[in-house]
Amino acid sequence: MPLRFLQKWPQTLGFDIFGRGPSYVVSVEKGTPAYKAGLMPGDQILELNGRDVTDMSADQIKVLAKSSHTKSPELEVVSCLQTIIMEPDVPIGYGFNVLNEKPLRVGAVSYEGPAYGVGLRAGDVILEVNSRSSVSAEAIGAILSKCHGKLTLLIIPMGRASNLIQVDKTLSKIPSPDPRLHKARALHTRVGYLE
Repeated sequence: MPLRFLQKWPQTLGFDIFGRGPSYVVSVEKGTPAYKAGLMPGDQILELNGRDVTDMSADQIKVLAKSSHTKSPELEVVSCLQTIIMEPDVPIGYGFNVLNEKPLRVGAVSYEGPAYGVGLRAGDVILEVNSRSSVSAEAIGAILSKCHGKLTLLIIPMGRASNLIQVDKTLSKIPSPDPRLHKARALHTRVGYLE
């Protein structure tokens, strides 16, 4: 694989990652090699080229992938998506705010609010709001200020250490009944066609 192709990994394959250890896929563009391989937002990156990267930051994983000069990087992932549903509390509202950053993350969560009660924590990454992806911080801020009706969030639960997925590596060798648990090894094969 040409070195210049790896310089912008993973964006050249159509996805992006985020995290301080563990790291997660936060976006996947439709029609790209990553999309065709089955990579999805919310996937925790477990291995890169057979090496355990569960404790590595996104920046460390990118450096490791770029050092793979002879082949396209191979990933093993597991889905970590969580759906949070809450109703507002009249005096408190939903009980959280968001940071105006990419990816969209929860800024603070009130212990007395509904968000805390359903498991939302500061640092969680928000992928969808009421089944809509690509929601801006301003748009969700407007929803939060109205405090009107049920709010459904699709998140990556990054806000606490207890959410760290500890995966028995032997599970990946057994076919899983859960369609969300998958390997992205096909990404390596599909990218091979680009070389």
